[in-house]
Amino acid sequence: MKIVLEKDVVGIGKRGDMKEVRDGFFRNFLMPNKLAVLATKEKMKEIERMAELKEKTKKISQEKSASEINKLSGKIIAFDWKASEKGSLYKAVTPKDIVKKLAEEGFTEVQPEWITLEKPVKEAGKFELEIKSPSGKSTKAFIEIRGQR
Repeated sequence: MKIVLEKDVVGIGKRGDMKEVRDGFFRNFLMPNKLAVLATKEKMKEIERMAELKEKTKKISQEKSASEINKLSGKIIAFDWKASEKGSLYKAVTPKDIVKKLAEEGFTEVQPEWITLEKPVKEAGKFELEIKSPSGKSTKAFIEIRGQR
């Protein structure tokens, strides 16, 4: 029996995959748990439309991220964080903090997993970071942390 998975099923496949399974497995497990439906012509057309839409969205996102990566080349991202008298920060700067700061400046495509720091940033100063998008495009930028008391 040909089915289309509605949700990810361990050992079977991912959402949207078309699979061949035994009738009993579909009737007794997949269908009652709303994990799969029969592979009808209408369902196949819907899957194709969804795949095309997903591909278009992915392409647009890659173009936007490449544009943002180019704009970030050599950019200095400044933080004013509380620090001790010796310059140690009370809280380390993380990729999530960097993404939040970039979003405030209009860079909405950058994700925390794209950011690579040489070492955890726990002190005031200027540090280099690498930003690499899933499409393979990368650039170097800097974070400057000014300690405040």
